[in-house]
Amino acid sequence: MTMTTTPRIGFSLAELRATGLLRPHVALPLIFAAAVIMGLQLDAWAGGQMGRWPVWLSHPSRMMTDYAKSGWILWSSAALIVTVYVSYRDMDGGAVRDFTRRLTSAAAFVFVSVATSGLTATLLKNAIGRARPALFSEGGPFAFRPFEMQFFYQGFPSGHGTTAGAFFTALAILYPRYWLIWICLGVGLASTRVFVGAHYPSDSTAGFLLGAWFAFAIACFFHARGWWPDRRR
Repeated sequence: MTMTTTPRIGFSLAELRATGLLRPHVALPLIFAAAVIMGLQLDAWAGGQMGRWPVWLSHPSRMMTDYAKSGWILWSSAALIVTVYVSYRDMDGGAVRDFTRRLTSAAAFVFVSVATSGLTATLLKNAIGRARPALFSEGGPFAFRPFEMQFFYQGFPSGHGTTAGAFFTALAILYPRYWLIWICLGVGLASTRVFVGAHYPSDSTAGFLLGAWFAFAIACFFHARGWWPDRRR
C-alpha cells in the first residue's frame, strides 16, 4: 500500500528563523548599509545618466515599471481570497476544504506582505525626504528635506522597489524550487525605477531589501499562528 502526501509549500519556520536575518536589529542595519554602499558607488553616476540611458534599457523599463505598483497585487489577492472563500466554504470533502484553506492562506500571505511593506516604505520616504534624480542638477544625489511631503522629495526607499521585493520574495518562499527566477524578476523590476529616472540605485536597493525582509517576517508570523498554507510544519 502506497502513501501519498501533499507536497509542502515553501520554507519551514525553522529554516526562516535559522538565518538570523529576520531580527529587525540585524536586518535593518544591513539594509541601510547596503543602501549606503550602493549610494556611494553608483548614485552620482546614475544621476548624471538622467535622460541619457540607452533606449534598450529605458524603453522596456517604461513599459514594465508599473507592474511594480502594489495596487494590482493587493486587489488581485484580495479578490482571490473572497472568491475562493465564498465559492468553496460550504463544499463537502476534505480535499476541497484543504485546497481552499491553502489557497486563501497563500493569497493572504502575499497581501499582507505587500501591504505592510508598502505602508512602511511610504512612511519612511516621507520622513526621510530624499530628493529624486530629477533634482540631481540642483542638489546632487544626497539632498534631503525630511517631511517635505512632496513627490520630488519621496525618493528613499523606492515604493515600487519595496513592492517588487515583497511580492517576488513571497513567491520565492511559497515556491522555493523557483526562487532564483522569482528573485531575478523582482530585481529586474525594481531596477526599472532607476532607468526611468524615478529613483537612484540605492533607493531601489533599499526598497527591494525592505520588501524582502517583510515577506520573510510575515511568513514567520503566519507560521507561528498556524495560518501558513501547510500546517504540518
